[in-house]
Formats: sequence, structure tokens, C-alpha cells
Amino acid sequence: MSHQSGITGGEELQTLLGKAVSDKKTRMIKIVIENEELKAETVANAEGDERDDYDKCILPVLAEKECCFVLYRLDSEGANGYHWVFISYNPDWAHVRDKMVYASTRATVKTLFGVDYIKQELFGTVPEDVSLAGYDKHLESEAAPAPLSMEEHEKEEIRALEVGAEIGASTKKALMATGVQFPVTPEAEAAIKSFKAGDVTYVQLSLDGANEIINLELAATLTCEEAAAKIPTDIARYHLFQFNHNHEGDQIESVVFVYSCPSFKMAVKDRMIYSTAKSPLLGQIEQEIGIEIAKKLEIEDGSEFTTDEFYSALHPARSVVNQKFARPRGPSGRKGTSRLTSRSSSSAKST
Repeated sequence: MSHQSGITGGEELQTLLGKAVSDKKTRMIKIVIENEELKAETVANAEGDERDDYDKCILPVLAEKECCFVLYRLDSEGANGYHWVFISYNPDWAHVRDKMVYASTRATVKTLFGVDYIKQELFGTVPEDVSLAGYDKHLESEAAPAPLSMEEHEKEEIRALEVGAEIGASTKKALMATGVQFPVTPEAEAAIKSFKAGDVTYVQLSLDGANEIINLELAATLTCEEAAAKIPTDIARYHLFQFNHNHEGDQIESVVFVYSCPSFKMAVKDRMIYSTAKSPLLGQIEQEIGIEIAKKLEIEDGSEFTTDEFYSALHPARSVVNQKFARPRGPSGRKGTSRLTSRSSSSAKST
């Protein structure tokens, strides 16, 4: 499952790429994400042929801990312009959140540039992967009798993304196809277990993107209204709430998981990190800790954290269709409706 980041390029980048496809002077373009926008950080001109310029242009622009995209022009041409190599570089020591954002923006860059101009595509985690020697190995692999399928290529990319994503010994370390799993701190895990034991009725968790961990914000015994007042209005949070209520005469205890996210007050990157980390967190709560969650909800803010919302989600109203009683038809052959008259009225008329 792939996620799209929503990040795109501005007019300046689009103009540059539009001219570069047929410009014999431009050899290399390095593209990075800054302030949630794609930008050209470095542009290099051709000095020799494609093999002479390759390492000179590409290797110096690769940083040890920074992801990037590189477009490299070959000397060969097609019907629409020059052929290009598209490089997606996700180094081992880059933050997991950056790897995720760049991976989810790769398709956008290719579409923005034009997939018809891309003859070869490379993916690397170290400079050697995308060097001239690495490019030659890629060409050899392409020419091999039994090349990898697209599905196998995607699996290799996922494995490459997992390299260096050390997030703690107590939790699974992986960049999952369904999201990114961040480790839960010992304090947060203890609070979730206390919630399971019934010691508290409300737990609030936050995601620390810089340190790539899930922290405990609050664990307490609160009413629904009190918990709603604790929900921030400018940042996302995860919530566990013990919703005790009465339904059709039965007292029910239901665990509700709530993901609160003020959409228009958070950056795109932060919203995506919270969203993709949600499923792995739920898996840990349900499968590892063993909490049965009756309902999973997403809300904008605390105004939607109410007993009415929870009750409606847990017990949807059943629609009842009131069928009107069909009056039976009278005997065939009768016209109109007979009217009963009293005998006294008939006698009066006859006299």
C-alpha cells in the first residue's frame, strides 16, 4: 500500500524541468523537499560525455543523512527528447520520517518531469548504489535473462528503507507497507497496561517525530467531558478511552480508540506521519498488549469527543420502515360506496 504525500513542485521547478528535457547543456538536476515543496537544489551543466560527467555530477551532491532525487541526462535521445536516469536516494542514516516522505513523493516527481523521458531508474541507500559502477551493475541486471519483477523490485526497495531504521529492542523494527512503526516508550506502555487493568480510563499519546518515538502525554481517570478538554487544538494525538454506558438496559464497557487531527493547523508531513503510524500502534495495542478495541474513530478536535458520538458509533440507529396498512378492495362489480340511512329517515320521506 502506497501513500501520496501531497507535496508538489512550484512554477520555478516546473519551468526548469520543462526546459531541461530537451536542453543539451543541462546534465544533472538535484531535487529536494523544502517547506513541503519540491525544489531544485543543484543544477550541473555537461562538460564531457555521459560517463565522464556521471560521478563528477552525482556523487558530490549526495549527503550522508539527507534524502534527495537526482535526474541525470544521458547522451542518447528518444522521439521526445533526451533520455534521463531517475535516482531516488534514501541514505541509511536519514530519519525514518524523511524516508517515508520522499518515498511517497517519488511518483509525483516522475510525473512532474515526465515518465516518458526516464529511461532508467535507480534506488540507493549509499553512494556506491548510484555511482557509475552501480549504474553499470543496474544495466547488467536489466540485461540478465531473468530480471526481477516489479513486485520484487518493490520488495527490495522496502528492505532498503528498513536499513538503519533502529527504533529499539523491545519493538519490531521495520518500515511497514501499511505504515511506520515507532517504538512506544516504557512510560507509555505502562500506562496502556494500566488502562487495560482498569486503573485509569483515559490515555493520551503523542508522536515525537524528531526522536521517532511515541510518548505518554496523560493517563488518568476522567469523564468524557474532562478528557475532551485535554485534547489539543493544534496538534494530533492518539487516545484510549473506557466508555461505560447503558444500552437497552445493559451496562456496557467499551474501549474506544480515537485519532484526533486538526487538519488545517498541522503541516502535511506531520499529518502523514501521525496517520501512517496509527495502524502499527493499533496492532501493538491489540495484539501485543491484548486490549480489545470496540471502535476506532477519527475526529478534528475535542468538540467531537462526546458520549453522543461514541454511543452513535457503537450503536448505530436502525432505520425502521413504517408500512402503511393497505385497505382491501371491495367486491368487483360494485360502483361507488353504499350509504346507510336510518329507517326513521326513510319513513319520513315516504310520508
